Amino acid sequence: MTKLGIVGYGRTGQALLRYARRQPEIEKILVFDDHSRLPGAGKKEGSEPRIGFLTGNRHFSRLSDMDTVVLSPGVNGQTPRFAALKEQGVQVLSELEYGYRLSKAPFIAVTGTNGKSTTTALIHHFLVAAKIPAVLCGNIGDPVIARVDQLREGKVAVAEVSSFQLEEIRDFTPRIALILNLTPDHLDRYASIEDYARAKLNIGKNQAPGDYLILNREDRVLKRYRSRMGRARRLWFGWSDIGDGEGVVIFEEGLRIVFERKEYPVRTVGKKVLGVHNQENIAAAVLAAFLMGVSPATMEMALSDFSGLSHRMQPAGKLGPVVFVNDSKATNIDSAVKSIRSISGDLVVILGGRDKEGKFSELVGVLKSPRLRGILLLGEAAEKIAAALHVLQARLQRVSDLKEAVTRGFALLKDKGGTVLLAPACASFDLFEDFEHRGRVFEKEVEKLIQDQAPGGRS
Repeated sequence: MTKLGIVGYGRTGQALLRYARRQPEIEKILVFDDHSRLPGAGKKEGSEPRIGFLTGNRHFSRLSDMDTVVLSPGVNGQTPRFAALKEQGVQVLSELEYGYRLSKAPFIAVTGTNGKSTTTALIHHFLVAAKIPAVLCGNIGDPVIARVDQLREGKVAVAEVSSFQLEEIRDFTPRIALILNLTPDHLDRYASIEDYARAKLNIGKNQAPGDYLILNREDRVLKRYRSRMGRARRLWFGWSDIGDGEGVVIFEEGLRIVFERKEYPVRTVGKKVLGVHNQENIAAAVLAAFLMGVSPATMEMALSDFSGLSHRMQPAGKLGPVVFVNDSKATNIDSAVKSIRSISGDLVVILGGRDKEGKFSELVGVLKSPRLRGILLLGEAAEKIAAALHVLQARLQRVSDLKEAVTRGFALLKDKGGTVLLAPACASFDLFEDFEHRGRVFEKEVEKLIQDQAPGGRS
């Protein structure tokens, strides 16, 4: 008999509880959350004698009675209170580690600063197209623990994993691991890019020579950490020649897989995924699927009906000569830079939200282009962004919300045409529930503007 603690009662915590209550060998379950969302949920579940709900830091110490404490992805396990639990002999694990131990399927795990969701979804799409039984899980969809009953022998888990989850792994060993890129992010949690990189590199620490680690050849941070990448067989993707190595080279017309002294072309021209930077995501996904036995021909066909994920360089509407693009998922500076570079022609960019301690001055290079017609700032970080972009003062405008941003963006471009791009370079939690909520609001405001401008509309 064991005792289980669950920290965080969001989507993952609730999935953990649903799993745990089905296990008769777990004699005690304590659910802890720092916020006040537990009492409303607790009345019903609290009627079960073996389940308890705790909220508020003063009750945290009760978790020391547990054998294992499992953390939801957003919970920081590197704080003194969790160090104290570990010193008392409590096993502290991420939900990823806990679910992995209960599963019997090999894992393909994708991490990196940007592009994780698109790459993970595309790998799954390729496997399904090849009739390989695959289960999509992790940060992109259901938590691993919610799908663990499906992760049996004969299946393949395709999981998006974050640096937070990778902090608290012990045995987690993906058959194929991917690190797409490493650029400054979450510096409100990590002291430095080095600390952030160390967490990401945990993805390959348990891999053996028979496993695969797929890496971005163009990424400067990854190049610095070559000596700390475990024992897996390394393959690279990027725009430059890989020499005697193995991996994927990206060309304008497509990709070339190089593996065991043979070459395999994969055409990507004319596919639906928007954005030049998505070529890297496609390359990484193609390489992972190829290692699982998916043929280039199958991947070419599958790419034809893969249009990407919502809120990631997604067309949101067109009004006259003005196109609106929703990249609400661009929650850090590097992602926003790539989004801006992917748009040709005149452009208005919407920036702002909750600061993640990024260096907004790094946006100056891409925003000083003469094709930039306006930079619209909203949210908590607006003033900090304005200060960092002071050399572009003439192009900066503050807006109160996305409705005003959409209206002003259209006004700036309606005469000659162009693109209004939502690429905030910030988290969404100042004004929205998450990046998806922000993206939906943007799309609704675009739709309203189109309706208002239509013949017989409200304007």
